Amino acid sequence: MQIPANYFKSLITVFLFSIPFLSSSQQSGWYWQNPYPQGNTLVDVSFTDINTGFAVGQEGTMIKTTNSGVTWEIVNLGITSTVYSIEFPDNAVGYAGGYDGKLFKTTNSGQTWNQLTIPANGYIYTSFITENIGYVTGPKDLVLKTTDGGQSWIQQTLNFNFWANDIFFVNENIGYAVGIDGKIIKTTDGGASWVLQNSGTSSWLNSVHFANPDTGYIVASEMILTTTNGGENWTRKNNSSWYYLNCVKTTNDTCAYAVGKNNQGHALVLVTTDCGKVWNDVSMNKNAELYGICALNHNTLFAVGEQGKIYKTLNGGIDWTDLYQNLTTADLNDITFFNPDYGIIVGSSGVILRTNNQGDDWLRTIIPGNPTIYSVHFLNADTGYIAGNGPFIGFTADSGNTWSTQKAGIPNQLFSIYFIDKNIGFAGGSFGALIKTTNGGANWNSITSPGSSDILDIYFSNNLTGYLRYGYRIYKTMDGSVNWQNITPGFLVTDVCFISGDTLFVSSDKKVLKSTNGGKDWTELSNIGFSGNIFFSNEKSGYVIGGSKVAHTTDGGTTWSTQQFLTGSVNELYFSNESYGYAIGSEGKIIRINDGSVTSIREEKVNSIPNDLIIFQNYPNPFNTSTTISWQLTKDTHVILKIYDFTGREVKTLMDRVQEEGEHKVKFDATSLPAGVYFYQFQADDVTETKKMIVLK
Repeated sequence: MQIPANYFKSLITVFLFSIPFLSSSQQSGWYWQNPYPQGNTLVDVSFTDINTGFAVGQEGTMIKTTNSGVTWEIVNLGITSTVYSIEFPDNAVGYAGGYDGKLFKTTNSGQTWNQLTIPANGYIYTSFITENIGYVTGPKDLVLKTTDGGQSWIQQTLNFNFWANDIFFVNENIGYAVGIDGKIIKTTDGGASWVLQNSGTSSWLNSVHFANPDTGYIVASEMILTTTNGGENWTRKNNSSWYYLNCVKTTNDTCAYAVGKNNQGHALVLVTTDCGKVWNDVSMNKNAELYGICALNHNTLFAVGEQGKIYKTLNGGIDWTDLYQNLTTADLNDITFFNPDYGIIVGSSGVILRTNNQGDDWLRTIIPGNPTIYSVHFLNADTGYIAGNGPFIGFTADSGNTWSTQKAGIPNQLFSIYFIDKNIGFAGGSFGALIKTTNGGANWNSITSPGSSDILDIYFSNNLTGYLRYGYRIYKTMDGSVNWQNITPGFLVTDVCFISGDTLFVSSDKKVLKSTNGGKDWTELSNIGFSGNIFFSNEKSGYVIGGSKVAHTTDGGTTWSTQQFLTGSVNELYFSNESYGYAIGSEGKIIRINDGSVTSIREEKVNSIPNDLIIFQNYPNPFNTSTTISWQLTKDTHVILKIYDFTGREVKTLMDRVQEEGEHKVKFDATSLPAGVYFYQFQADDVTETKKMIVLK
């Protein structure tokens, strides 16, 4: 759905969100735009020193930090399966193990990773004692050993019907593995032989870690097992509030941490300082399940979990810093751009996101009542419509500055809205609901639809000719919606893209099909091997995203290149031109691409700042405790300077008074603030400018 160029001002509540990425003109390929650093679930984390660390998880995710978690970069392993474990036996050599027997190794502190060949399929977990000696375990009695850094492997012999969930070696001889049905196995001769220990439970055991050959811990659902005699006896502690524990790590002979989620679904962090006799809750009160924890020492820990969440503590869990930054957790449902710079995204909880710089920054606004918004359509620079549940129809006549509600006249949810002109519009929704207005939305009336399946898309090429994506089918009208004809091309349609006139592309049955005569005839362009969201910016350039794959064509679909995508399914795909595209989805996912065809650096829009006002970037930036913010005035001006955190919460007002012309500066003390991304917003007369700064700890 094309929308003319315009940009609307604040709606209800507004905050400028700027991520710590390079601008879109400086990156190529697909990359995460929200949340930061990424949105796939993380299941393990490991640090080589206080600054350098790695986290791994779903969709082949690996991220790296070199400044103790303030900023992260994506490491591309070239896989889409989950990476379950990561560890560094020394600062240079590291191993990461995952699904389908994937095992990766680095010998240069994570600068590059190479895949090793191992005789294993399915999921694997690793434990390396030295850079060369290590073990791999997984399903069906699988235990492998290497003594040459993974170049060759020795199959260990087991006959326990053992399916592992974790493995840990205390030293070269003593090791433990835990798995389903409460099974614990132990070796004291480097894996030459294994014995089954009695856990006293049939629950799945999720993680094992030992502080020394005698003292160790195992975690499971609602329980922690502790031994102080090398596993001869295990003491069990149960607590129904420990709903699920996923990982345990020791920091010294008497201290250990365990993470998971509690019975309220919130993040759970437990600590013991007396070899497991007492466990104290030091959770961060976050709505997240934690899967992995890394303890650099008793005080400094990192925890990771669902949707890519990362937390850090410097005082043993008394205070936690959120290293995961998210503009919104709303499910994002529809997106359109007025031109390559100006765009809008709508989603659940009444969320509207708007950008005027290709997504480098986003303005977040909330519609009163928090309706789920499924569709957005702008008729011209001023007039726009949004539709959602309730049912809800929103109308703006001033570029989105204000919105009014229209009465749909039906109880159904509305999934799509489209206007032909200022008077005639259509909205479709659940159970085949289809309504029409002939007076710009002042009144809506039900009209005949093809049946009772959900209407997911509406498009009209002129006053008479229109199309519906009706469930998994496509219907067409040639008389302005009086009659509808099924033009589905013989397969169930996953998604459809309307180009112009009567040109359509569809993703269907792992194929891409095209019609140039309004669905009368269809041409199968290619079998790309998967179905998904489809978008063509013109008749030559198009993309399909499905699961963890993305396919791209530059010749109208004759040939396609396929590569790994950064996450699973998305809700919508949109390209503002051939170069800049966006994929949006659940939990606030925004993934952006610059395909590299635009090589010039985009000019900064400095004309919005008057010549008599200059706002400088704070210095130093990043900074540890304090920084200086400077500006220059050529006339007496009322200046307001405020600090905001990443969520938009106001932290402090540094200035609110009239200042004389000349240069001015103010020192901002961040000693009491946690590390992370902050913003300072400068207001002078009718000018507002926001800049980003990073606090390091």
